[in-house]
Amino acid sequence: MQLLLNLAPNPTLAQAEWLPTVGTHQATQATLNANPTTIGTICLYGPSGCGKTHLLAKLASQNPSLVLADNLESLTAQQQEELFHHFNNRQGRGLITTSQLPVAQLSLLPDLKSRLLTGQHIEMQLPTEAELTHLLQSWATTRQLTLSPEVTHYLLTRTARNPHTLLGLLNQLNTLSLLQKRAITIPLVHMALARSTPES
Repeated sequence: MQLLLNLAPNPTLAQAEWLPTVGTHQATQATLNANPTTIGTICLYGPSGCGKTHLLAKLASQNPSLVLADNLESLTAQQQEELFHHFNNRQGRGLITTSQLPVAQLSLLPDLKSRLLTGQHIEMQLPTEAELTHLLQSWATTRQLTLSPEVTHYLLTRTARNPHTLLGLLNQLNTLSLLQKRAITIPLVHMALARSTPES
């Protein structure tokens, strides 16, 4: 039985193509590209938007036997207890967790924390500007959109530089472009950003 704590379906995430970056290479090699029978315990950590949940979603579809727990810091005491029992009874199945901070810095049940600290700990990092540019262009091509270098630069300098935010904005631009029958230009991006900014 697979444990999928805090790994709710994410429609936006499901549309994204998994493109490993320098900051996710080690995590990808240790999980997606590893022998599932020898994965052991792996604790991934890194800032929001670096691809942790996306990687777990890919692992869940690739190998249903893995035990997966996303966002350790948000688990309730009951969920932590459940994860602890899965750790003890997993019978050789790989266990992979994610968190924003290293396990050593998290407030977890002592028994669970001591078990997780025996595993392999891998830091994941946000994509570089060049990688974000590549992601935007790849997503745009999939949607049959054209992003000029000027528009791409404008996007990257005026919004949060993480894939989730950029993908959401690109989907919004796609909708605006279709509704208004306009190409994606800097004025259209400005309009989309204004709509997504909460009023003060």
